[in-house]
Amino acid sequence: EHELMRIADPGEPYVIAYVLPENYDDRVRPGRVVEVRLPGSGRTIEAVVSEPPLNANSVPGGLSDTILSGRRGIVVFLKPNERLLPEESVNGMPVRVDWGIRFFR
Repeated sequence: EHELMRIADPGEPYVIAYVLPENYDDRVRPGRVVEVRLPGSGRTIEAVVSEPPLNANSVPGGLSDTILSGRRGIVVFLKPNERLLPEESVNGMPVRVDWGIRFFR
C-alpha cells in the first residue's frame, strides 16, 4: 500500500526525513525522539517519529543529487515536540536530523 497524498494542517507541522536503506533499522521506529537542526537560526528542536516509515518512491532533487544518488530512500515523518516559529514553517526547507548515530542523515 502506497500513500497517494498527505494533507497537512499548517497548525501541526511535521518534518520529512529520508534515511538510506542500509541505515534503516530498529532505531528508526515510531516513538523515537530525535533532534532536528533548523537552518538560519541553527536552532535545534526535538521531534518524534510519528508513524511507521515508508519506502520513498522519489526523493527531493537536492537529496537525489547527493546522499541518495540513484538510490531509493526510506521516508520518515517526524512531529516536532516544540512550536516552530512562523519563519521555520516553510515547505521544503532543508533541515538536519540527528539520529544519535554518526552515519544517519
